[in-house]
Amino acid sequence: MNWLLLQPLVLFEGVYFVMTNTFSLSVFLLSLSVVSFVVILLFVNNFLDYDSDIKNDKITLSVRLGIDKSIHFLYFLGFCGYLFAAIFGIIENINYIGLVLFTLPLLLSLGENLKKYSKDKTSIPKVRWWNYPLGNWEILCQNGTAPFYFNLLTARNLAVWFSLLICIALIG
Repeated sequence: MNWLLLQPLVLFEGVYFVMTNTFSLSVFLLSLSVVSFVVILLFVNNFLDYDSDIKNDKITLSVRLGIDKSIHFLYFLGFCGYLFAAIFGIIENINYIGLVLFTLPLLLSLGENLKKYSKDKTSIPKVRWWNYPLGNWEILCQNGTAPFYFNLLTARNLAVWFSLLICIALIG
């Protein structure tokens, strides 16, 4: 696994440790929840190259898992992120930690859109308000890269929305 995946974990807990000279289970759980959604973004990027990876004999995680198990893995990562956030919220008595569940429809739609993408790489998905921002969507549709970027940008938006809702819960 790529060491870059540990970077957010080290940033959260590392900064906390430098500032306090102690380890915090709460900060560790918070970092794990955010890292779960960063890993989703990286995994989706990997998944979108599934066909070319098979053609070029690349053994990536999504190739090893196959399409259906890859979608299940995506949901598992999201579940872990929600679980770590919930445990963090309980330990720290964060009343609004449930706000992160507003990202659940985005996670579920991402999985469904990836299934559709694996079957038809030219089908342009229906854009809903929660999918924005999508960059210059018209140009992506014109040059034929819209389905690819739609899924990648949805994964990015999922990670951003999750992190933003964590921040709002902490402030609230």
